[in-house]
Amino acid sequence: MQTLRLALGALLAAALAVVPRVHAAPTIGQAPQPLTVTAGATATFSVAATGTAPLHFAWQRDGASLGALDSPSYTTPPTTLADSGAVFSVIVTDGTGSTPSASASLTVNPLAPNPFSTWAMAIADPAQRGPTAAPLGDGIPNLIKYMLGNSPDSAAAPGDLPILAPTAGGTVFRFSRSRGATGISAAVEKSTTLAAGSWSAVASAKTADDGVFETWEATVSTADPRAFYRLNATTNADLAPAISTSPASTSVAAGSAPTFTVAASGTGPLTYQWRKNGALITGATDPSYTPPPASAADDGARFTVLVTGPSGTVASAEAVLSVTTPARTTSYTALQDLPVVDGGPRGCWYNAENAIVRDRVGGDLVGFFPGNSKLMAAVSRDSGRTWSMLSPNPSFWLPNSGSICQSADGKIHILYNTLYSGGGAYARFTLVRDGSGHITNFTSDLPLNPSGNYPELMLPAVNGNMDVRTGIVAGTDSAGNPRLFWVMYDDPGGTYRAVSPPA
Repeated sequence: MQTLRLALGALLAAALAVVPRVHAAPTIGQAPQPLTVTAGATATFSVAATGTAPLHFAWQRDGASLGALDSPSYTTPPTTLADSGAVFSVIVTDGTGSTPSASASLTVNPLAPNPFSTWAMAIADPAQRGPTAAPLGDGIPNLIKYMLGNSPDSAAAPGDLPILAPTAGGTVFRFSRSRGATGISAAVEKSTTLAAGSWSAVASAKTADDGVFETWEATVSTADPRAFYRLNATTNADLAPAISTSPASTSVAAGSAPTFTVAASGTGPLTYQWRKNGALITGATDPSYTPPPASAADDGARFTVLVTGPSGTVASAEAVLSVTTPARTTSYTALQDLPVVDGGPRGCWYNAENAIVRDRVGGDLVGFFPGNSKLMAAVSRDSGRTWSMLSPNPSFWLPNSGSICQSADGKIHILYNTLYSGGGAYARFTLVRDGSGHITNFTSDLPLNPSGNYPELMLPAVNGNMDVRTGIVAGTDSAGNPRLFWVMYDDPGGTYRAVSPPA
């Protein structure tokens, strides 16, 4: 026997040795997180994952692959306002499978203004910090370099300067100006002689704006035999945007839509961008914003607006939205008690369930209840305010438990149980209605028989026990056929019974 045990043990060990080990797909411990950056800055998304080495990472933007990237972090190119709202995610893969991360959104805010005086502080020689100075000897005045978005401590490169560019409509004078450069005006000017006082302004139009740089173009005329074009920058009295009235916090009921409004001043044109909880709201670019009807999930939401002009951007104070859910109120109407018959109990049977039903046809309330050894019936046409008696059924013992229901064909079904007779009964009735559908009487299809003709309804007879439950519900079976479902319970016997009705 010992030899057999050793042999079985060795066999079991060998079997276990060849069972392949099952690895789970990679687990993501920290998904990429939402980021907010200023236009022109980059954003870096990262993921922390564990799994069977080596792990591989496939980054996606808005569900599309970002190419052959295989790193737990991804850094975007310099962002523009058009990138705001983009969604980034990553799929982590090892030899056992792949796991996608949750998505993280990117919010890009407009570039903050950088005043000329702050920009010029990077110039080493204080005497060379004026707008017309050119401390680096490249011939480009500080104010022009500032407007173009160039660095104050490096010479301007050809690619930073205005150019003459051919287009489908002809030649244009094209230049870019920094969105952060404030308090200055840029003008394209033309001269045919280069003489002082011979320069005249040429109309220009903005053709692109990515939140960091604006691109402007002026059409070059071909009518002049020769012409010279230049970019002139001057300081002006532009006022940075200022908010005089921030959007106000408000409280609304669920399902209502509030309206937030801002009042701002400053040199225009002014543009507006609303945000909810720090995220830009697509299309919300007016001085007023009305969000969709509020729900409980919007309670505590924070709304702000960015106001942008030629001289900068300013953010409003936060407006907090409070959403209230109206308290549920219940109105009560005094109802008439069911009639008292032969000194019997009012209304319901002892432990009764569903002792009153609403008629499927006319909407009347109809109830069967015990009188003094009689089954009584009453009907109400006004939702229980007044009741009238119908013809009673034959005598029976006072039940301890009873339940009624109405089936789809309008029949009334009664389930009855009493401890005193040691059992119960089932009855079925057809309601008689007038031309308006109101109940006037009933006929007995299957009379109530308290002597217990249905053994499946019998519960142990325990005199004095009052904890008996009887329930009947009309419904359909799995095949869609109309059925009645009965449940019986007797506490001392601990008996539950779910039975089908008799034919």
